[in-house]
Amino acid sequence: MARNRILILSLMLTTACASRGLQQTTPPIPSVVAANSASLPARWRVTLDTRAVGAVETVLWFDWAASPHVTARSRAGALPVVVGRWRSLLARVLGADLGQGVLLHLREGRLAVRNDSLFLDGRLVSPVFRLRLHAHVTEQRRTGTLTTQAGEPAGRIEAVPFDGSLPLRGYADLIPRMKAAAAEHIYDPAIQERSEWTSFWERIGSRLRRAQDDPEALFAVYDAARGLKLSHFALLRAGNWREGGAVPRRSEPLQLRPLSDSVAHLRFRHFDRVTDEVDNVFSRITADDVTTLIIDLRGVPGVDLSAMSVAAHLLSEPVSAGTFVGRRWWRTNRVPKKADGDGLPVLASGEYDVDAFFRALRTHGAFTGRVEPRAPLFGGRVFVLVNRATSSAAEALAHVLAYTRRATLIGERTAGAMLSSEEIPLGDGWTLLLPTADFYTPDGKRIEGRGVEPDIAASSERALEVALGMIGGGSRSSMRRRSGTTSSSPSVEGAAGLDGR
Repeated sequence: MARNRILILSLMLTTACASRGLQQTTPPIPSVVAANSASLPARWRVTLDTRAVGAVETVLWFDWAASPHVTARSRAGALPVVVGRWRSLLARVLGADLGQGVLLHLREGRLAVRNDSLFLDGRLVSPVFRLRLHAHVTEQRRTGTLTTQAGEPAGRIEAVPFDGSLPLRGYADLIPRMKAAAAEHIYDPAIQERSEWTSFWERIGSRLRRAQDDPEALFAVYDAARGLKLSHFALLRAGNWREGGAVPRRSEPLQLRPLSDSVAHLRFRHFDRVTDEVDNVFSRITADDVTTLIIDLRGVPGVDLSAMSVAAHLLSEPVSAGTFVGRRWWRTNRVPKKADGDGLPVLASGEYDVDAFFRALRTHGAFTGRVEPRAPLFGGRVFVLVNRATSSAAEALAHVLAYTRRATLIGERTAGAMLSSEEIPLGDGWTLLLPTADFYTPDGKRIEGRGVEPDIAASSERALEVALGMIGGGSRSSMRRRSGTTSSSPSVEGAAGLDGR
């Protein structure tokens, strides 16, 4: 989901601890604003449409008279529904905001009158996101945008006054639908016979019967699924942002900057249909006479196998990228070995897209990915930076470069989240993100739950420094002299001379 797999309790505790450090220094609300806010309702039914989870609905209770900031909170007592009674108690001890058991909190809300209209700005915090809110407010409707702390678009918000009752939907109805979807589509039916799945359904049954709004249901499933030790599993809602209607493309995927006359740093943000951008940036790299390339995959969430277009510009001979196996394979076969890959259908790197990926999986049950060399080829030295947040397709890229000894990996062991998933419709706007394919490396190893080990261990913060130290001190001094000198192109930014899933 945009798909971060940070532990939900850790995020809650971070939220709780951060709340203690707020300083309320904003001047009191002017009387003209107070007069405008006096007639506003206290309860609103709110829709948050984001790429991460879709269009979720909740109810927020507003305190318009709070000074110096407007505040709002979702239902008190929701936290035990999501994480259980004991973990809820721990969070309540550590944080005032979570002490009421809320899952959504508007902080630092600020009302202002602009062009005879009332606007609300603030900071919207939940266990899985921190966003800025910018909304136009009337008595009957509130509409606005959500942005990240850095100001990048993140979604939209709509709200109307609410005088109804909770729950907003029948959340217990999701349980049989989720069970049926998992039974029909999960990549290996045998894993559902494990004890952790029995525990998962028991926890979900209890929590969804008590859920009162969409975030409670979503977060409850997310939290309970951690016990499955399975990546790419989540409950989601449909929405314009989720489907790409409002945001057809994520932020620019990569950034290239020179660190010296011969050393370049290629930083990726995601691998979401990046083949064209990768082709363009390698044309620039080879034209600029770069001899050492540092590829930065720290924090990259993967997304799709266009990531292999990077390897295609680094490898002079075709190589296997690994084997993907789905439900049909497990009906009659065992864990794939290296010899199995030789007899499987091949999907070459130039043919990678989401539709081709799942079409090959359904048709054959398994297939081998192959990296085909792609001009222009870069023949210089390569370092790859990884950390615990390097996941999914980014892990497959890191492994193939390490396995072929084409690059030196520096940093931390990667996330170990290498299942491929599909979104299975459950009806009524709900979707289950479900893993439908597993992955095995060319030498028969499984990355899921294990990750890719670096050649040189280093903290995420020091990985670039370590790489520069291996190259030589001249690069570090050049970087200090030239940092901050940038120019841009439609696809990449550079210095003088740039989150099937």
